[in-house]
Amino acid sequence: MPSLTEHIKASARDLGFAPVGVAPAEPPEHRSFYLDWLGLGYGGEMGYLERNLDRRFDPRCVLPNARSVLCVGMNYEPKTKEVEDVPASSGKISRYARGG
Repeated sequence: MPSLTEHIKASARDLGFAPVGVAPAEPPEHRSFYLDWLGLGYGGEMGYLERNLDRRFDPRCVLPNARSVLCVGMNYEPKTKEVEDVPASSGKISRYARGG
């Protein structure tokens, strides 16, 4: 019988998420890397990346009793190649905007 974690991960995959992972609800080790990355201006005009850093770095600020965090991602690769065939003179469409 699969564990609760494996059941939840399988359910997330069934919904179309990949990758799927579970992490402890603790501050991440990459905090200084992220702050350096922001300091170099790599966040561009996405100001939300700099807001609420306490909550971004520690999920327990939002959910004090949290023990784990479910992390999911969505593949931006289009399901069809129709958009790939648009002539370059028509411009390029980013993968996330193509839907799928």
